[in-house]
Amino acid sequence: MAKYRIEHRYPCYANGGCIPYDGYFVQKFEKGFFTDKWVDIKGFGDKKKTEELLEILKG
Repeated sequence: MAKYRIEHRYPCYANGGCIPYDGYFVQKFEKGFFTDKWVDIKGFGDKKKTEELLEILKG
């Protein structure tokens, strides 16, 4: 079963802009040959949307 988590990032810049905002990202854990890493799936500016996506992914 895949592992998922929510990561909060501040500041997060949209499209290379200069205005920072709170960003919430759903991440998936991937095992690699030499190293393991967390990979971004989708980012939102709203924590509620992020939590809804996480619930869908976890089933």
